[in-house]
Amino acid sequence: MAAQQGFLYEQNTVNFLKNNNLSDGKFAGASHDKPDLMLTVRGQKAGCELKISPTAGGSLVIKAYEKKMPRWQFGEIDHDETEKRFLADLAKSSGVLQEINRKWSKPVYNIADRTPELEKLMLKVPLRDRYKSDLLLCPDIRIRIDSNSMSRYYNLKDTYYINVGTHGFYLLGNKDPLNLNNRMKESGKKIIPTFESVCTIVARVRCQSKGVTKADAAEKSKGTIGAQGYQFTFTIEFQLTKNTSPYNIAPISGKSVNIIESLVKLDCLL
Repeated sequence: MAAQQGFLYEQNTVNFLKNNNLSDGKFAGASHDKPDLMLTVRGQKAGCELKISPTAGGSLVIKAYEKKMPRWQFGEIDHDETEKRFLADLAKSSGVLQEINRKWSKPVYNIADRTPELEKLMLKVPLRDRYKSDLLLCPDIRIRIDSNSMSRYYNLKDTYYINVGTHGFYLLGNKDPLNLNNRMKESGKKIIPTFESVCTIVARVRCQSKGVTKADAAEKSKGTIGAQGYQFTFTIEFQLTKNTSPYNIAPISGKSVNIIESLVKLDCLL
């Protein structure tokens, strides 16, 4: 449901901005390597991320290995998977990976390098019970990390702006390819704040359900282990103080993703 709402917010925002000649009418949808939308301002284009409200800003699966050290680590990442590499490096440089290995120190059922012999033993324990056990052994870990982490992450996708529907419009980092703030200064208007100057970023690591009921039914039906129905994830999440930006290019209430046109503040793009 949350993903569907996110896509609908993208559509509503792109359509609204296109009607104001501020977007090319295209949105990313399920593509994770593209900006949610392209802002079009005075003939120039730049990527913009869209969020309904403060939430996650990037996620990567982390896996448990019995035969490798460290015990918890990220899987193979291709050389061109820049965003995944960034998140994996961030987890290491911020000390999050070390904390995972320290706190999640007991054996879990859902390991990446399980053998056929281990699978036979696992089948003796219902999937739901395995999930409950791993959930207890791997409680949520939350660690505050650098406030520029999300900006650096989205800049990899050539995305330099973000609009949080319930809070407002921000620069992601110090680059401003549309030259918006220089125009704001010249006209004596308030500048667009940088995202990292007003946000708090937290790394969250958790055991996350991904269709346990369906996976459990499939396992009972086939008598073999397929999808586990849950995974372990490293996610960066953000929090914002309300009313921290003087602009909001697609404001919403949070309860609905319909654009509240009476609250739109587009001065920064005009």
